Amino acid sequence: MVLWWIGNAILLLVVLPVVIYLLNRVLAAVERIRAATDDILAGGVELVGELTVVPDGLAVTDSIVISALIIAITALGLLRVIFHLRAIRKTLVATTGGVQAVAQLTSTVPERLTSVNASLKPVRDFCETV
Repeated sequence: MVLWWIGNAILLLVVLPVVIYLLNRVLAAVERIRAATDDILAGGVELVGELTVVPDGLAVTDSIVISALIIAITALGLLRVIFHLRAIRKTLVATTGGVQAVAQLTSTVPERLTSVNASLKPVRDFCETV
């Protein structure tokens, strides 16, 4: 029976204070968690108030995406036009070179042959109008 009383005394003097100390620490942590969750709840309520403009923002974002898509398609079309114009320019340069060669080969006879030049003047005037 003495051991029973010694065990009860150890329980009351050693184990019970340790349990109360640990329980106090757990309760303090729970209170800190409760305060943090209250802050989170308050922040969530404020955030919900800020989210009322999200649909309008998404509509603006959609219009920006559609505008960017239209601009990209237009840019692609303009690039195609640029490449076609470059090809046409190469063709015109080659054609101009050919026309200049024909012009040199069909130029009038030298000025010393005035009678031939005078005879060919109506033909040259007609060719210039064409």
